[in-house]
Amino acid sequence: MVFIVLSMLGVREQEASQLPANASIAHYALAYVDLFALPIVGRTALRARLPTWVKVTALAGLLSSVVSLAIAVYPDCGCHQPYGVCG
Repeated sequence: MVFIVLSMLGVREQEASQLPANASIAHYALAYVDLFALPIVGRTALRARLPTWVKVTALAGLLSSVVSLAIAVYPDCGCHQPYGVCG
């Protein structure tokens, strides 16, 4: 919590609210990646009993969670500087 407060010093309201929002999105995305991965890479006994539509749906959920995690961790800040440094 101290790091969140320290990281918000000198920023405006939008940046201050984006940090906790991105952190919560990243944490939820990690949880959903784990949950959606179970039908795909879980125990063989579990995967054998599942219908195909569950595996396809889990794959779609897994891919969307990974994309959400990637966007939360590596946001597009709108700058086009070398090495992604925004100033």
